Amino acid sequence: MSNVAEFGKKVKDQEKKWMENVSWVVGIDMGKEKLFCALMNVKKELICRFDVACSLAGYHELLNRVKKEVMSSGKVVFALEPTGHYWMVLGQFLEDHQQSYVLIHPLVVARSREVQRLSKGKTDALDARLIGELACDQSITSTQIPEDYWATIRFYAREYMDREREIAREKHRMVSYLETTLPDFIDTFPKPWCRSGRACLRFLAHFREASKGDGKHFETQIRKHLTGKRLMTTRVRRLHAMLQQGTVLGLRAGRQAIFFRIIQCLDRLEIYEVQEEAAKQAMLEVFYSY
Repeated sequence: MSNVAEFGKKVKDQEKKWMENVSWVVGIDMGKEKLFCALMNVKKELICRFDVACSLAGYHELLNRVKKEVMSSGKVVFALEPTGHYWMVLGQFLEDHQQSYVLIHPLVVARSREVQRLSKGKTDALDARLIGELACDQSITSTQIPEDYWATIRFYAREYMDREREIAREKHRMVSYLETTLPDFIDTFPKPWCRSGRACLRFLAHFREASKGDGKHFETQIRKHLTGKRLMTTRVRRLHAMLQQGTVLGLRAGRQAIFFRIIQCLDRLEIYEVQEEAAKQAMLEVFYSY
């Protein structure tokens, strides 16, 4: 947001150079299947509107149409609104063909739409013209397609953060399910996804069998599911003592199905953890290679 130029405020020198000596601006509203385009001069006088397909052939048609309309008289800048991921494909195409383009922040477009039309309604053809006019006003951002090195790190980082969010969701689900069917487990293992907690949960998936037997048998069975070296024996024994009580706090109806869901959460959690670590290592490998 700090890179967005306010209305009537001059953009930074780095951004301003993109609009130097510009004669024509092509505002583009991007969709999944079509590009809606508005060609105008820097005085915001509309020359024409047209649309092309979102394809390689359509992008070439865009360049040919603009070239035909302006008859190679003056510099042309394409103005894009970077919503979604579609703009990056067009941006890469424009860079490959030595064409200049600028980006208009989506918030700037949205606010301008409300001011000009007194409505939040979106119309592709009108938005294309609005985007072009905002470029003429130099209400542009400094965001462009980064170099390969930074793009690679960014995409690895996004994968890492996506997995991080998924891990947090699965942990939250596990806690909510346990608070429903076996809340005392949370008292024993405040972080049920710890290695000892995971081993206990996998054994408790067969709840009726797990609640039978003495403490030694209980501990032996849990060790079969332990992936680490150290078992929190004190907490395991406390858990066994709790299960041996006549009444266990929590919803009994559907307990088997709830533990099935808990194990599903745990399985997904472990997959996401492996993927998170893989993304982290890939990102670090690229970082240290430069």
